[in-house]
Amino acid sequence: MLELTGYEVGGQVYRSTASVVYRARRRSDGKPVVLKVLGEDYPSPERIAHFKREYEMARQLKHDTTVEALDLQREGRRWIMVLEDFGGESLRDLGLAGRLDLRGYLDLAIALARAVEAIHRRRVIHKDLTPGKISSVEVWAA
Repeated sequence: MLELTGYEVGGQVYRSTASVVYRARRRSDGKPVVLKVLGEDYPSPERIAHFKREYEMARQLKHDTTVEALDLQREGRRWIMVLEDFGGESLRDLGLAGRLDLRGYLDLAIALARAVEAIHRRRVIHKDLTPGKISSVEVWAA
């Protein structure tokens, strides 16, 4: 289990070759957060710079369809991006493939199109938009 100063770290939400994402609670105020931890023990300067750019972009994307970036921290060798946790579940984890009726499918498609439009309006292109990185508070099952 991951241990970070100032956080009660819960379960792992997502893992890729670049990062690991955890749900956590900030000890100072009890706020639920998501911690995106750079996955490498010894990241290259280029990888650290990319992570910092990702954080800065997320901070600038303030919109009701995007997760707010709260902080960027370093603890030892670890780089941690602290993000708001609105309690949603990823589309991958919801397992909706083949379970949506036409109306549910169209509602989801429209919501996703609006979110991508909001990001594009800020001149950002998301290069890795996958069901594991799209979250919703609502369960869109029929």
